[in-house]
Amino acid sequence: MTEKKLVPTLRFPEFEGEWSENRFKDVVKINQGLQIAIADRLIEPKKNALFYITNEFLNPKSGKKFYIENASDSVKCDENDILMTRTGNTGKVVTGVKGAFHNNFFKIAYPNTINKSYLYNFLILPKTQNKILRLAGTSTIPDLNHSDFYKIQFTFPTLPEQQKIASFLTSVDEKIRLLTEKKALLEQYKKGVMQQLFSQQLRFKDDNGKDFPDWGSFKINEIFSPFKGKGIPKGELIDDGQNDCILYGELYTVYNEVISKIVSKTNSSDGFL
Repeated sequence: MTEKKLVPTLRFPEFEGEWSENRFKDVVKINQGLQIAIADRLIEPKKNALFYITNEFLNPKSGKKFYIENASDSVKCDENDILMTRTGNTGKVVTGVKGAFHNNFFKIAYPNTINKSYLYNFLILPKTQNKILRLAGTSTIPDLNHSDFYKIQFTFPTLPEQQKIASFLTSVDEKIRLLTEKKALLEQYKKGVMQQLFSQQLRFKDDNGKDFPDWGSFKINEIFSPFKGKGIPKGELIDDGQNDCILYGELYTVYNEVISKIVSKTNSSDGFL
């Protein structure tokens, strides 16, 4: 039986040869953070106190910040380090932060033959994330231990190719960031314009440059007639049904804006519009 070669399907043309594959145990080193009781944490910055990186840090809506004093070097990190949650919301990867990290995190130390951004992107790959979650178990609070993390197979090319891949992915991330900002600004603009349009502060002209007629005001039941749907038994829901069926909990397309994909189908036509 011919051994499968580790050569990617999509590759930059200047590179060739097989990639390497090793267990994480043979490439990186991890250490666990420090657990500090809430009562012993500072809630205000202080000289010589470090920012305490906890799961709270991963919640963008949380305004809580903690600080601790006298942290050992083994639980300190800087912007070049990679952290990963090992329990609870296992597999969340964090970088670019300086402080001391909680017991819920691993710090992943890597040699100079591994590019940080390449390793980061490998860790957030869906395939890697699925492996991490399987190893962490399905208990109420999943927990990834050292030995299980070290079992994960790490596939990587030479450092120059890692750097090329990392640079490409970083440029894609930057484009996503800019488009996300643009989308947020357009949504904000749309909300402002909608408020002006529906309050009639802003009005359009017709094709001849004249004002449109004045708006009317009516009660909802003077304009629309409500129609109540009908329950469809689960036995009449089939994968290849001819009719889309909007079930409770499923949303749908409204004026070409996809709210959520309709996934249920039926051949029943009773009660349909």
